[in-house]
Amino acid sequence: MAVATRSALGRHPWAAELWLRYLPGPERTRLMDDFLRLLDGSGLSPDLAHHGFHAVTNHVVGYTLQEVGMTQGRDDPVATAEEFLAGIPADAYPYMVAHVRQHLDGNTASSFELVLDLILDGLVRLNVSR
Repeated sequence: MAVATRSALGRHPWAAELWLRYLPGPERTRLMDDFLRLLDGSGLSPDLAHHGFHAVTNHVVGYTLQEVGMTQGRDDPVATAEEFLAGIPADAYPYMVAHVRQHLDGNTASSFELVLDLILDGLVRLNVSR
């Protein structure tokens, strides 16, 4: 559900910002209720289900906002990254340069799913330890 929501928000770059600005309408309310129902049936404690709902929702919307913000109004994201790298001294910021190079090499495409897995696995781990 989180992956599909992120995908839908990505297809409509204006939507994630509106998510933050306006109270939910009928479709978003249905989506939220469906997710809360899934969490309720997951075996998580009510407290962890509550926090999990917010953690996953914040991840979906926040990740999408950052993704849209990094590419909005830019025709060539690679050229934008190269322009950024040209403006910073590599010897002063070697880790940042290496990080941007990872993006340029395509090594970070699955970071959304990785963090989503960490959130969900963490909720299960916390639930078991209670």
